[in-house]
Amino acid sequence: MTSKDTAQIATKEDLVEFLDLVCRDFKENGKTWENEDLLSFLEAFQAWLGSSQNYYRNMHIDASTVTPWKEVADAFAAARIYE
Repeated sequence: MTSKDTAQIATKEDLVEFLDLVCRDFKENGKTWENEDLLSFLEAFQAWLGSSQNYYRNMHIDASTVTPWKEVADAFAAARIYE
């Protein structure tokens, strides 16, 4: 799961479909996630979301163009590995 997977997320429905992908990835590869338990995943989710502006700046993405749905999807994708 990469930022490519979240690139087209613009609506609530897109996010719901993406979360299905997250769930399937966890079922199949959860043991490979850095944050494989709920608490560490939520802590990483919170930390990434709190610093998402830095991510977008580093990726040369204008954060003002990122929809809230995409930002949440990016946080879910990042929380798998974010420390």
